Amino acid sequence: METQQLISLYDYLGYPAGPELGRQVADVAIKLKRQISSRNITNTRYKGIVHLYDRKFLKEYFEAKQLGLEPATALEYLQNNR
Repeated sequence: METQQLISLYDYLGYPAGPELGRQVADVAIKLKRQISSRNITNTRYKGIVHLYDRKFLKEYFEAKQLGLEPATALEYLQNNR
């Protein structure tokens, strides 16, 4: 069985995602009952909690967005048709 690697949006994107994108990703993950964890961050630019997601989920989420699809609908379709 493959071990899930949980990463932050910053780790995935390489830059701060911001609260709006963070909320959108979290909403889709919750709707699809995907694993979410958290990590406390303290650095010169940010202090607080960030959510962590499965790398595969983030890849699918952003691929759907690039294709112009609504991520929740596209990922739900993939989840139900595998």
